[in-house]
Amino acid sequence: MSAATSPRLEAPPHSCDTHMHVYDPRFPQAQGGPKPPGNFPVEAYRRMQARLGVSRVVIVQPNAYQDDNRCTVDAIAQLGADAKGVGVVKPSVTDAQLDALTRGGIRGIRFMTLPGGALGWDVMDGLAARVHAFGWHAVVQLDGRTLPEREAQILRLPGRFIIDHVGKFLDPVPPQHPAFKSLLKLVDSGRCW
Repeated sequence: MSAATSPRLEAPPHSCDTHMHVYDPRFPQAQGGPKPPGNFPVEAYRRMQARLGVSRVVIVQPNAYQDDNRCTVDAIAQLGADAKGVGVVKPSVTDAQLDALTRGGIRGIRFMTLPGGALGWDVMDGLAARVHAFGWHAVVQLDGRTLPEREAQILRLPGRFIIDHVGKFLDPVPPQHPAFKSLLKLVDSGRCW
């Protein structure tokens, strides 16, 4: 689909873009994070949103900003009540900071366990419990091929959780593969999206 064309299918009313990132040059790259892939501010997203016909959006904290959630919270504020976010916080985060992020529209925590991610397996249990008290869910990005080894830890997460990018199998696996079966078990828990 080129920038000049519209989708062939019309999005239903109240459709939601469930995962997008904002990169805004007003916010510097965080130390330890990868370089932003370009300038993709809210104004550019609004054009895409209108073209696709989606009204709601979940803005996911990019790795480039690590645990500096200012860009994501700013984007939520610009997009209004139909926008929510997934942020990144370190174990040292205070309850006051979590409350401020919640008031700013953050509703989930992102665990990016691949290189360049700010939060990994080692802090997942404690942080997931902390943010769950604020009504947040967990978003876990991993190489789906590692799901069998990580399934028990993921199932310990409180509340609902998302396995990002439908498992993000860095190398494809067939449906009979143990990793794909593990993904299905997580979905069957009734708490996994």
